[in-house]
Amino acid sequence: MYIHQKSKPPRRAFLHNSRQLHFFSLQYMHIKIIEDTMPKIEVNEKLFFNLLGTKYDWDTFEKKLTFAKAELDEKPDMSQPDDKRVIKIELNDTTRPDLWSTGGVTRCLREHEGAKHSDYTGFLSTKETRQDSADRIAIVDPELKDIRPYMVSFVISGKPIDEPMLIDIIYRP
Repeated sequence: MYIHQKSKPPRRAFLHNSRQLHFFSLQYMHIKIIEDTMPKIEVNEKLFFNLLGTKYDWDTFEKKLTFAKAELDEKPDMSQPDDKRVIKIELNDTTRPDLWSTGGVTRCLREHEGAKHSDYTGFLSTKETRQDSADRIAIVDPELKDIRPYMVSFVISGKPIDEPMLIDIIYRP
């Protein structure tokens, strides 16, 4: 996803490490702060509170969201069934794309309450250490090299993925 000024085409950057990625993200997100509204996410209420590990009343929830530099944009429609309710959250810090998902906001709130910081480095390959991919191969059309110079793929196993979780994995603002 490229965030850019409306009057200029997006610039492509070749990112070699996380420091450059962070700089790239800040550069483009700063432009978004100036020109557009803050990002908003829609999260499934049941999934959100399951990931959070607790459920708050709406007043407490609004106060807790400030710890993630966020605010409640819209409460869910209570006439909907539990698993269909959607909470709309506005994020007030565009330099934190790690918060732009159900998992990101709930992780931030859990850690604010004292939970241990999550470490995902064991899942990632590096130049020195490659994670086992078994016999899986990702085939990319060579014509995409200059359009999308980087690709990410993953395999999920274990817990079954329900519809709200699938939507949350796929959707990004």
